[in-house]
Amino acid sequence: MKKWITQMNQGFSFDATSKAKVDVSTIAMRHDYLPLDLFRYDDNGESDESQIARIDGITAGVNPGDLIVHQYPSLNSYRFENHFIDQMHLRGISVIIFIHDVDTWRFPYIRDQFDEMAYFNKADGLIVHGQPMAERCMKKVSPHPWLTTCFWITSMTNISGTNMKSNQRLLSAS
Repeated sequence: MKKWITQMNQGFSFDATSKAKVDVSTIAMRHDYLPLDLFRYDDNGESDESQIARIDGITAGVNPGDLIVHQYPSLNSYRFENHFIDQMHLRGISVIIFIHDVDTWRFPYIRDQFDEMAYFNKADGLIVHGQPMAERCMKKVSPHPWLTTCFWITSMTNISGTNMKSNQRLLSAS
């Protein structure tokens, strides 16, 4: 089993948008995670088939039984987010979502466009920033995952790559 970490290639930003994701990628790669490069792009007008082919190209080196830690949001479309996790599961790849931000908590109008909690429920596990985020997620994500409060990288290196859906985890970075 190989372990992968998504890293966004979005160019320089004047805020912390990219820094947190770069830091997470850097730490993960120090622990033998392989980088999985994602690029921001406008997918308006792109068919589902084309987007899925794009995702399959991005993840061509990822094999069944591998593990991807996907940093969310990727700042691509919500359609991309859903296609990404769905494609990985179709190919037998486990996906853990590292949640940097919950867009529907920050921007309530997004609730009409994207069911973020349903998206999180697709994951084989979640990594959150701390106890307050964990508690709020646990109210909405079902079945209620159990909480591991150890440093995320240590927890991630102990995941075997087996079917984690029946033992879904909510991991806290605190």
